[in-house]
Amino acid sequence: MEITVTSALPCDAAQIEEIEALSFGDPWSLTAVESELDRSGSLILKAVSKGENTILGYIIGVSDDESAYIEKIAVLPKYRRSGVGEALIIGFIDRVHCPIISLDVRRSNTSAFAFYERLGFKSAAVRRRMYDNPKDDGITMIMELNL
Repeated sequence: MEITVTSALPCDAAQIEEIEALSFGDPWSLTAVESELDRSGSLILKAVSKGENTILGYIIGVSDDESAYIEKIAVLPKYRRSGVGEALIIGFIDRVHCPIISLDVRRSNTSAFAFYERLGFKSAAVRRRMYDNPKDDGITMIMELNL
């Protein structure tokens, strides 16, 4: 499957919200996704299979000249472990041009933790009781790039 990563558009909000609902215990609403798409400084990318209209996954983040933070990344369940998440991370890195990229991951999400480690992120801190539904600690992970 050939994956293309491009900027998400306001018309993509409903598909992003559907993936959000399938991926998180406390998902953002359609209104929240629409607001994020309109927010200045927000970077939202989508992954699609070449020649198709269906969004396979998305990534939401923010950045400045010094650092970037990945707020959300999610992939449709049937496309997980097929390269979509990696394509989204690479697309994000290519667009932000920051020396430091960080994100938070649930302590209990060992597969996501291993995925981020494989891509070069390293554990930096534990944030106690960061997540609700279910309650969980967050692990802040950082990737340092040589730009």
